[in-house]
Amino acid sequence: MSDPTTPAVAAPPGWMTFEFPCNERIRSLLRIESLFRRCQEFNQNTSAFGHQAALWSVFELFDLVGGRGDIKSELLQELDRQRARLNQFSGKPGVSQEALDELLARIQAIFNSLSASNTRLGQHIPEHEWLQLLKGRFGIPGGICEFDIPSLHVWLHRPVEVRQGMLNNWINSLQPVYDGVEIVLKLLREGTRPESYLATRGYFELSMDGRQIQIIRVAVPKQPEVVAEISANKYVVSVRFRQLETSMHLKGTEQEIPFQLTLCNF
Repeated sequence: MSDPTTPAVAAPPGWMTFEFPCNERIRSLLRIESLFRRCQEFNQNTSAFGHQAALWSVFELFDLVGGRGDIKSELLQELDRQRARLNQFSGKPGVSQEALDELLARIQAIFNSLSASNTRLGQHIPEHEWLQLLKGRFGIPGGICEFDIPSLHVWLHRPVEVRQGMLNNWINSLQPVYDGVEIVLKLLREGTRPESYLATRGYFELSMDGRQIQIIRVAVPKQPEVVAEISANKYVVSVRFRQLETSMHLKGTEQEIPFQLTLCNF
């Protein structure tokens, strides 16, 4: 097992990373992470259109989390497993006990916060008449014009601080979920060191050798622009790089592509 107190090796400057979830549970966690970050980004935007986009992200997030009624129990179980796993490093040579204690304390704090959160996460959305009205109109192309929902028009003219405060109130009910998702994915991503490879004519294949993988991460230079198409089964991991043309079409490449591969597992 890798030392959990040692920072992960970052991709070289000027590189970008593609991730491929190997099961449905990890796929859901990555989607929650992406939506929550989008909510936060749009919420920090001071424009009316930014906060309008933040509202749409809030609705998507609640639909995703609300559609996974087991997400809380799954996260609690995973946090408990990680706490037990990390405790095995205590007192081992080369492990920073201070850093390990800090990590364990953070996991415990997130566990406690998530345990105490409402079982029906985000229940105030369906119970909030105005949010329900907006949610229904957001699904209609052009359905949130001023003449459709005058109250939204008024809300968007409120001071930035007022809008951000209301958005924070709606988002914060899911903060324990996000904190749990964030620490689980952080431990997963940083638990394995990347290996450097070269894709011949844009293609690479690696035997799994019985390994159980949660996330496959591929880091590649931003230039030339290539898309990493990742697939995996219990026998092999394959990565095919295709070049992105100006027209946004993908085409095969004959180049040798240097990249880093990380097969993440706890």
